[in-house]
Amino acid sequence: MGIISIVAVAAVAGYNMYSSRSEIRLSDLALANVEAFAQNESNPNKQKCYRKWRKASSQDALAIWDWVCQDCESYWLLEAGQRNECSK
Repeated sequence: MGIISIVAVAAVAGYNMYSSRSEIRLSDLALANVEAFAQNESNPNKQKCYRKWRKASSQDALAIWDWVCQDCESYWLLEAGQRNECSK
């Protein structure tokens, strides 16, 4: 009876680990960062950028990595608005 109990507990624990791994969801912040890294891969000279923005400090965990139209460079940003495009 002891072996059956051990096998049952191991099976339940394994299933719980499997089901918790398959339900990984990215936060909005993580999705914004993924989009920023992947945008315009077909034409690297043209970037979507923000006309209004506020740069983040290097230690801010809530920042997103995105492009600023003024310099056509990417920075860590806390706030951003008014989408446009720039060319390098």
